[in-house]
Amino acid sequence: MTDLEKEVQEAFEEMAHKMGMCLDQYWGDGYDNPYENDDTHLAYNIFLDGAKSKQAEIVALKQKLEKLESGEFVLVPKLPARKGGYYIRDTRLPIGNCMKFWYTHGYGTKHSKFHWFETVEQAQHHAGGAGWFEIWYAPYIDSIIESTVDIQKAYRSEEKAMIEALEKDHE
Repeated sequence: MTDLEKEVQEAFEEMAHKMGMCLDQYWGDGYDNPYENDDTHLAYNIFLDGAKSKQAEIVALKQKLEKLESGEFVLVPKLPARKGGYYIRDTRLPIGNCMKFWYTHGYGTKHSKFHWFETVEQAQHHAGGAGWFEIWYAPYIDSIIESTVDIQKAYRSEEKAMIEALEKDHE
C-alpha cells in the first residue's frame, strides 16, 4: 500500500465513522480494498479514485509551477471575454508615456484594472462632461496594450539576490 493509499484509507475511515458506515474489514495484507461490505467497498473505491485524480492534478500543477519559476513558462493574464465597451481616460498628469484610465476605484495604467463601460452613454455619464476625460473604445485599447515594469515592485535587494543565486548555480 502506497503512502497516498494509507492517507486516503485513514481519511476515508474518519469520514465513514462520522457517517456511521459499516467498516467490516478483511484481515491481513494483500487487499487492494480491505472492506467486506459492498457499499463500503464501492464508497472506498470512489474515494480512492478521487484522491488519485486530485493527486495527479497536484503533480501537474507543481510541474507547471516549476516551469514558471524557472522562466520556461511566462504567465499572461487572461483578458475578459467581452465585446465592445469603453474606457474613460484621465488626461491629467500623465504617467510617463502610459495612458491613465479609470479603475473601479481610482485611476491608473494597469490594463487589468480598467473600469469597463458597456455603452458610450454610460461612460459619458460617468465622465460627467469634464474636459480632461476622454472616452476610448475598449477593443482598440485592448489591442495595443504592452507590458510595462511597475517601479513600485522593483527592488534592488531582490535583484541582487537573484543575481547571486544565478551566479551560485553557475559555479
